[in-house]
Amino acid sequence: HDSLTGLLNRREMERRMQTALENAAIDRSTLAVVMIDLDGFKAVNDRFGHSAGDDFLRHVASALRESVRAGDLIARFGGDEFLVMLERTSEEGAARVAQTMLKTLGASEFFWTGQSMRAKASFGIGMGSGTDATWVTFLERADIACYEAKSRGGNVVKLYRADNSIRMRATGTLAK
Repeated sequence: HDSLTGLLNRREMERRMQTALENAAIDRSTLAVVMIDLDGFKAVNDRFGHSAGDDFLRHVASALRESVRAGDLIARFGGDEFLVMLERTSEEGAARVAQTMLKTLGASEFFWTGQSMRAKASFGIGMGSGTDATWVTFLERADIACYEAKSRGGNVVKLYRADNSIRMRATGTLAK
């Protein structure tokens, strides 16, 4: 586990993703990996110091825990990046969970020395089945979608599909 947030760490998440992919191949289900990269986190550390940054990361971890389904796995993947694995889900289901996380983060106030701030993040969803990808492929898909979300100004959800297309508007509704 990550010592700061209590979430899974990167190594354990990768191990569990491998097991989930093996299970998805057996039961022919799809899963999603959601990469979450905080927007503007460096400014928190620069403005208030690393203690504030640590508390802010704990605050984000708590908000993420509140907004996922029972059984979904959350990890602090490194620095200000988080990863959520959603088993047995559809594109629409993954988008709903990501939008819930985005809204929960935006609605949740963090206070430090009397000042209030809200977390903003870029979300990238990598979709697929246990037969069309490895856990590394899922991470790459989620990372590409997250990068696209960041390039659009952040605080948005993007979805990368197995057919190499990226769909989703800033509002989170799927675009055809």
